[in-house]
Amino acid sequence: MLAVNSVKKKKKTKTNRIDDHHRFSSISPGTRNMDRISYLPQSILHDILSRLPDEDATRTSVLSKAWYDAWSTLPFLVFDESRCGIPEISDDVSDEVHWLLGKFEFIGMVTATLLRFACNRLAIRKFKLLIKTWTPPDMLSRLDNWMKLACESGVEELQLDNGFDVLRENVNPRPSFTFKGFAPLPLCVLQAKSLIKLSLSWDFSIDEAFLNHPIKFSALQELSLSQVYVGDGKVIENVISSCPLIEAIELTRCSGLKSVSIRGLPKLKRVFIVGIEEVDIDAPSLEDLLYDVLCFKADIPCKINVDKCTNLQELCLIGVSSIVITDQWFIELFQKFPLLEKLVLERFYMPDTINISSIQLKILNLCYCYDTEEIWIDAPNLYNCTYHGDGSILPSISILSSSSQMVFDVNFFVDPRLDLEILRGFLEEIKPKHFPVSLFVGFCDNSTVDFDLSVFEDYVMAPPSIEHLSLNAFTDTEEWCLLLVTGILWSCRPSFISFNLNANKTLVKIFCEKLIDRKEDAHCCSSDEIKCWWHFLKDVKVSSSFRKHNVADDIKSLLEAFPTLSSEEEDEISRFEEEAELNLSVSDYAVLRNIHTLLNFSISVGQNC
Repeated sequence: MLAVNSVKKKKKTKTNRIDDHHRFSSISPGTRNMDRISYLPQSILHDILSRLPDEDATRTSVLSKAWYDAWSTLPFLVFDESRCGIPEISDDVSDEVHWLLGKFEFIGMVTATLLRFACNRLAIRKFKLLIKTWTPPDMLSRLDNWMKLACESGVEELQLDNGFDVLRENVNPRPSFTFKGFAPLPLCVLQAKSLIKLSLSWDFSIDEAFLNHPIKFSALQELSLSQVYVGDGKVIENVISSCPLIEAIELTRCSGLKSVSIRGLPKLKRVFIVGIEEVDIDAPSLEDLLYDVLCFKADIPCKINVDKCTNLQELCLIGVSSIVITDQWFIELFQKFPLLEKLVLERFYMPDTINISSIQLKILNLCYCYDTEEIWIDAPNLYNCTYHGDGSILPSISILSSSSQMVFDVNFFVDPRLDLEILRGFLEEIKPKHFPVSLFVGFCDNSTVDFDLSVFEDYVMAPPSIEHLSLNAFTDTEEWCLLLVTGILWSCRPSFISFNLNANKTLVKIFCEKLIDRKEDAHCCSSDEIKCWWHFLKDVKVSSSFRKHNVADDIKSLLEAFPTLSSEEEDEISRFEEEAELNLSVSDYAVLRNIHTLLNFSISVGQNC
């Protein structure tokens, strides 16, 4: 069922306070003791409901008349089409009829709710509309009416999202129910003095015609425009300059907008810009900046000037080809921005060796930095370092100094191959014994794994110990899964292992079966010094499983449960906010002759690692 919620608290009058007091004093003491919450002033009930998830807030409407009244007047209006039970579009005629009926029922509900608020002069603090499928041809006129009603009710937060941004090319087209091109943004929005937050991810246009109309964003603090057509840079600059209290600006894939200049905003703290070629920002108060040239275009000409943002604390640069990364660039970067604590660099070509040195730096994220062979990091306050790559070529990363709370996260989405010998060397260079290291490895359908057991058996030292290993693979052939399980555990010794159940049940089954059937085998290891880790596993047990009522208490029960999962249970796993995982945790390590002995495993299935 759709969650319809809303936000604004009206000023409490003397008459309201007398009514609330009379309502509370008129009930018997026994009733008050049983349910005092229902008799609280409505403003407090609104505050309680505003802190609940939409579904839970909706459920309170059946508790009592007081709760229904509070819910029906709650000034947070959230209309999410995906939670209305509207079926997916298909070629089946009956499905299309149900889709149309559900669509018009949703539209009618939005209209009726907004009219009720307007007729009863109820305030709206938030109006959020999410539509993920194609719309009827008269949708634009309906949108105009909805936004007009919301603005007349003093809306403070307006968010419209049609869900077509990243997935636009994959959406099943419905030409008879679409509007083509960009529609002018209703003037009532630009003249809404009450707006504090405006977020538009819709095919609206803000062109030169708006230069002739006054913009009254005197209270606006957050502005987010995605897929909005902006005819000229002067238009968006005119809009921004009309927001003296603005603190956050997001401009993402705005058609027609080639350049933007942001200045004269004393309260500006955060700017996210995607897909604009030239950016000039003069905002000494700016703390957080993200600039992405464009997700799917490399080598696009671009220019960015933020030298006057001397208070910058977080900087994320993605695919900015005009920037040439060198050691000198890092030196000048930290000189320009002495307060910089977080640095994210993605899709950059770098020299063979780079040195990153900063006293202030606390978070460093390097993603797909090509051509680099050595990275030296000297940052005594660094407490989080993340490296992303495809696993084919791995640089040597040396941490010369870092915080005592330092954690290192390594993420590989393997395409096309992962050499496990290179992976082992990469982890050894990081020296995980000095701080916890987590390794996430994801594989494509056609990914390959290079593993030669004879090479690993010649090592004198045991594999490097890491805190967490997470595996996610869609290839389900038993031979490939067995090679991966064997090889990756010769490459590292994890304290905690997790598998994605949605992606690879075959991998989980092979791993668990290997745990069950482990036996001393004189021929499985040729090295006297380093034995494969299966030899030292003492115990395996399941602490919880994905079954709600019948918990599998050992590995064998867990395996037996896999083929008997009902479709409802399968759906339940896939509905986890984070995908369901099988987690294995090692309770302790013991070192004998440079051999890490695994003492105990605990297997659990759950939402969180």
